Amino acid sequence: MEFKKWFCRVLIGFALTPTIAYANNVIKLTSKSQTNKLVITKKPTIICSDKDIDYKNITAILLDETDITELSDISNDSITFDAFVPLASGEHTLSVIYSENGEDKRKDFVFRTKQSKYFDTATAKFSATTLYVSTLKKSDKLTDVPHTKIESNPEVDVLLENEYWHYSFHGGLKYLSQSLPVEPPQQKGFDLSGYLLSIGYKNEDFSADANIGDIQIDESDYSAQGLSGRGGVLSTSYKSYAIRAFVVDSKSRYGFDGGTGLDIGSKNSIYGASFTKTFFDDTNIRLIYLHGKKTGDGFGTSSSDPQTITKEGYVYALSLSTPIIKDKISLYSEIDFSSYDPNISDSFDSMSDRAYNVKLNITPNEIYNFNVVYEHVGRKYFSIANEGITNDTEGVYFNAGANYTYHTIALKLSRSNNNVDDIPLYSKIYTYSGEVDYSLNRFEHAPINLSYRRDYVKSTKEPSEDDKQKMITDTYHGDIGYNMDSFSILFGVDYSKQNDKTKNNQDTSSVTYSLSPSYSVETFHINPNLSFNKTRDYKSGTNTNATTLGLALGGSLFKQRFSYDLSGTYTKTKDNKNTTNTRGLNAAFQVAYAFELPKNWVVKTPSIGIRGEYNHSRDKISGTKDHDINIQLFVSIPLEYIF
Repeated sequence: MEFKKWFCRVLIGFALTPTIAYANNVIKLTSKSQTNKLVITKKPTIICSDKDIDYKNITAILLDETDITELSDISNDSITFDAFVPLASGEHTLSVIYSENGEDKRKDFVFRTKQSKYFDTATAKFSATTLYVSTLKKSDKLTDVPHTKIESNPEVDVLLENEYWHYSFHGGLKYLSQSLPVEPPQQKGFDLSGYLLSIGYKNEDFSADANIGDIQIDESDYSAQGLSGRGGVLSTSYKSYAIRAFVVDSKSRYGFDGGTGLDIGSKNSIYGASFTKTFFDDTNIRLIYLHGKKTGDGFGTSSSDPQTITKEGYVYALSLSTPIIKDKISLYSEIDFSSYDPNISDSFDSMSDRAYNVKLNITPNEIYNFNVVYEHVGRKYFSIANEGITNDTEGVYFNAGANYTYHTIALKLSRSNNNVDDIPLYSKIYTYSGEVDYSLNRFEHAPINLSYRRDYVKSTKEPSEDDKQKMITDTYHGDIGYNMDSFSILFGVDYSKQNDKTKNNQDTSSVTYSLSPSYSVETFHINPNLSFNKTRDYKSGTNTNATTLGLALGGSLFKQRFSYDLSGTYTKTKDNKNTTNTRGLNAAFQVAYAFELPKNWVVKTPSIGIRGEYNHSRDKISGTKDHDINIQLFVSIPLEYIF
């Protein structure tokens, strides 16, 4: 509750800040106007009353080359325009085009504005889209579809900025009301969807930034990468030195739950710091430290661990990035040491291990590019800030590419294995992969793409014969297209074969043919598609055929105010053993009418419409059928106002 009160105060404070003490002044333009005079204003009233203009024969009025004729009030001796969005700080030009004695004439008036006395930019934008949905007809089994539902997403964006300082704030709420109860952690009424508060300062040698809210941390491949959540980051740099410190809530939170995420040392926080030194303007050495704990799972995540188990981990990392030959060859390398305890309450000690890699990028010219990577990740290496790391692996990866005028070639080769510590209890599995992709663009309207890939998996040092693996998989792909103006068509073929060389002999193959024509203009589009797949299991002798038909079409009428969309997919699956024989149909439609309102209104293009879904399935083997239908009325009201 305290965080909710704090957030609301910050939201209101930052939303009102740009509006305080900044009057929207009147700017009067004549032939004697002083172009160097600075006017402090954001949304001024511009009055042009130059005596040389024939106001009865005005053909166009432009503000910075944007036509504002329909938004201007033209009288016998003046033009009045009320700006409904803030003008950027700087020089502006009002151009009046009029006819005199059958000849078009243009007169420009230059003026300067600044949004506030202290800031070049001082704006606040409020926006929200409210959606009302009423179910007109639905199947009885759709018990989770409410009869009525209202959703809204009000947001505030604030920006204060000058040469040295910047302040920004983004805050979003979500509103939900419906006829059915909601599943936790959702709740009816208002809740938080996200926020980010940022304050910074910079000059020629020094900079500092502080961010609080929904953040993401990317330090290195094996320490913190893609770490997102609620928390804070403090960054500062002076000449060639940079320091960053962060704290992030380790659990995914929903709404106001969890507070600010700044509670360092709690059982659900990850914190750390990095220090970077730059040499020769392009060589960076970085030291990284992080420590964190996590208890249970957060919103939207799940694992097999009990929700009371607390994990804890440390990571120490060192990375180097440097160009060997400027713009030609670059090197990146890092080494990380981890200590990880998957359950701090048990009697077992934490695990320690290391991970490291070396990356070499070579770009000799605009045609060729090469990339080589070697990595090693220990079996006991875990990072509390990057739980997506694949541990117990090492490998070499090579990529090469060539881009010619009409030809593009890409080559990928890799070799990797697990069981990096050669533990006798486990097999050592080697994976070899090779792929080549080729594209031909010689024919302007008929691109051609071909690819081939081979994967070879082989095990050694198996504890038993049942653990043995030896599999070769070949994959082929080819497609050719044709496109001309609004019409295009693409035909593709995919074929793969799996050759199991163990005693299991689980050989399979699959081939897919697809055809996708398309026609699209401004007010109409249609996209049918057809695909046929045949899968063979050689050991059981089972052949399975699957056919898919799809259609998507839509368009607009009455100056794009009325829109319609229709989509559907039909599938048929059958095998030769009479164990599978199914049919399926999924269809959806939507028709809507959008109301055109004046550009300076707060309400932006509201719409009303009807949408629906129909699903049907049939199993001829079991003799069962199933279907459901859902038709809804919806009203959408978007709002936007810029202070």
